[in-house]
Amino acid sequence: MQYFKVKDKEKNIERGRDAIEREVKKLGYETHKILRDDWLEEVKEKLNMLSLDEMYAAVGFGTITTAQVTAKLQDIYNKHYKKDDQAIEEIVESKRRYNNQGIEVKGVDGVNVRIAKCCTPVPGDEIVGYITIGRGISVHRKDCKNLQNNADPERLVEVKWENSNSTSYSASIEIRAFDKPNVIADIASRVNESKLSMSYLNAKVVKNGDAVIDITVEITDSEELERVMEKLKRINNVLEVYRIKA
Repeated sequence: MQYFKVKDKEKNIERGRDAIEREVKKLGYETHKILRDDWLEEVKEKLNMLSLDEMYAAVGFGTITTAQVTAKLQDIYNKHYKKDDQAIEEIVESKRRYNNQGIEVKGVDGVNVRIAKCCTPVPGDEIVGYITIGRGISVHRKDCKNLQNNADPERLVEVKWENSNSTSYSASIEIRAFDKPNVIADIASRVNESKLSMSYLNAKVVKNGDAVIDITVEITDSEELERVMEKLKRINNVLEVYRIKA
């Protein structure tokens, strides 16, 4: 397409290139992010130009406007960075979807990990992972009776605690005490003094007249569990305190 005399071609190419660059800067874009060779090639095709030089020359000569070029560049830019945003969201969602419970599975990434309710291990306990069908990896204490009695050895995997204090874990404690007034209130008070959250409490009186109180507390490691259990043992009328095991 002959929009200009041959002798003015180089001048118009330079003029057109400069005009496009000024326009994208005016629109607030960083030139290195939007004036990409592959995107410019795409715009050239959309404008039915044979080459980039022809497109620049046409802009310089005034046959096509800078707005025609930059509008198409903006469309490509917005689509590209929208995809990037979606990719980031997918990565974030993936991390949300896979909850590792503060546990590292040897040789495996991106798998759901859950703490087994039968033995509720906490950091400091020796643990082992068990591959379940459709539910990821279930993490048990190594001394868990359910695991010892029912596990398929081929589905056991090596796991370990990550170095993190930001995750809380549920630990179940059983307390035997004389059935006296205020014993439950005293237990709740000691847990509160330890700055722990108690998510479950159940009390009953057994045949010999003693009270059995089961509680679940949220802790960060086994040492914290031992400390609160020692405090519970010192309560008046409490006979025994022990961690509930499978």
